[in-house]
Amino acid sequence: MRRQVAFACGALVAGLAFAVPAHADDLIPGGEESWKITVGGVLARINAGVGLNGTTNNGSVIDLDGPDGRKNATTFLLGAEWRFAPRHRLSGLFFNTNKKRELSLKNPVNIGNDQLVPPTSLASEAKNRFLFVTYEYSFVKNQDVELSGLIGAYVNKFTANLKGTATVKNSDGTTTANKAVAYEPSVTVPMPLIGASIDWFATPALTLGGSLSGLKAKIGNVDGSVYVATVSAEYMFTRNIGAGLAFMHTDANVDVTKKSFNGTIDWKNDNVLLYATFKF
Repeated sequence: MRRQVAFACGALVAGLAFAVPAHADDLIPGGEESWKITVGGVLARINAGVGLNGTTNNGSVIDLDGPDGRKNATTFLLGAEWRFAPRHRLSGLFFNTNKKRELSLKNPVNIGNDQLVPPTSLASEAKNRFLFVTYEYSFVKNQDVELSGLIGAYVNKFTANLKGTATVKNSDGTTTANKAVAYEPSVTVPMPLIGASIDWFATPALTLGGSLSGLKAKIGNVDGSVYVATVSAEYMFTRNIGAGLAFMHTDANVDVTKKSFNGTIDWKNDNVLLYATFKF
């Protein structure tokens, strides 16, 4: 993962090093590019929890970070935007996170049909693969500002691996100490998005933007809510090469009743995105 981020940052530095400053007249006017490609890195601060239901009881939500856990993770990002008509855009953004840590349970928790009681230690690995896909229509578009409505989808492929040695409380009230346990929940969570975005073309080279989207919905066996807010700044050094800095906050709570996963996922992400941008 660190090599991916190092590669992204290296590509950004190399692109800017070879960029030749352009005059304002040489730049593509804001909102007039056909394609925009973004490549870079993400510093993600994650607060996540997962609960696995059993056949007769609901699972406890386990904090995958814990009070002393490392909440930061770095990752690689890739994005693209296609403006196929002056007021119509399709865009996508992908990045993933992978966090490992040790969990020390201080209170009894229910996981599936097991009840784990202290002292219990679990090795935790949580993986997220995030994909944002949106369509935007510009209700207002001129040389200074673009105001758009958006619809889209937020998709998270969530996988957790919890394993270790536990003290397990049996159904007859007895306990089994030093029992090897392993839980590997995995689920893909798709949620729709509705919202709005704004871009302010502050100068020919500088664009400031923001967006807010989200929805609470029940789709089949997925019931939950997700909210996404972003702010960004992009600066073009040449007609085709620039750099961007963005902040993205995501808040999601989802209940899933699939055969492969029956439980709850909670996550809050604060992501700082640094990327090179290429416009055509």
